[in-house]
Amino acid sequence: MKSRRRLYSALFIMFLQLFLVTCSDGDIEAPILAEGSLSYATPSWSCRDEIAYVDFGGRLVDSHSTTIIELAGIWVYSIVQDQSRQITHDWANAVSWSPDGLDFVICSNRSLWKYNMVLGEIDTLVCNGAWNNPGDWSSCDSSVVYSSDEGASYSWTLWKVDPATRMRESLLDGAGGVVYPHWVAGCDTIVYGLVKSDYSLDIRWFEQESRHWGLVLNTGVHVEDLNVSPDGRFVSYTEPKADGGLIRIYDRIMSNYVQGPRDYGRYASWSPDSRKIVFVMRARATENGVNSNLAIFSLDDRRTRIIF
Repeated sequence: MKSRRRLYSALFIMFLQLFLVTCSDGDIEAPILAEGSLSYATPSWSCRDEIAYVDFGGRLVDSHSTTIIELAGIWVYSIVQDQSRQITHDWANAVSWSPDGLDFVICSNRSLWKYNMVLGEIDTLVCNGAWNNPGDWSSCDSSVVYSSDEGASYSWTLWKVDPATRMRESLLDGAGGVVYPHWVAGCDTIVYGLVKSDYSLDIRWFEQESRHWGLVLNTGVHVEDLNVSPDGRFVSYTEPKADGGLIRIYDRIMSNYVQGPRDYGRYASWSPDSRKIVFVMRARATENGVNSNLAIFSLDDRRTRIIF
């Protein structure tokens, strides 16, 4: 048994070595995607009514080479102007806006990066040799909360970082399995997911000042992503289904579920007024490959509007 564990450990280390990257500013590697893949991911809604999202789109110039995909990168859609513009050609798997809507934090290649919309510059935020998962920007002190296995032997814990100084602080010492942390109204409380031994997810809250935590909801299922409305009232998450993901919305005040999108989707992100979500609708097979839509669902009329 011990020799088998050592073998598994060695294989895991070899796997990690394949994904090591250099943490120099602006250095984000692009993945190789299947030719014809057209897919969006992890949208984020800013206070300026702009939606940043990851576009895995485009085709490889040569499907047998490692040519960087021309269309892949981070795009920003303006709700007012009803048009998108490409911001970066760097690959990422999560985006989160700053409170003023002028910067966003990117999760890519196990690290966190900060992109400035005004200067068009990208800088390293957290690159510590550990696995660092998507973060969320506080509306009060501008700190970014995220989960990381730094010093925790692949058991994710809760951290925060100051974008100005890059100083990091551990918030939940010894608590592993933390994923999808988000700030809520008041700027002292963080809602996050805790992966249990059966891989189901508990949704919990944590107060910085008191260092206390409590249970919001036991989902009883494996959860793919988690988000919280800015006012802290609603918690949304994706429950995997055979034909796609089902977005569930839980009302913390009424302690019940409310109707979410009827279409399969994932990666829900809340509007500044906490009344809408933008999400990625289920990927569909088309003659041009795999395709998906970016859509907005309103809690007021329970309708979904496809953006594109």
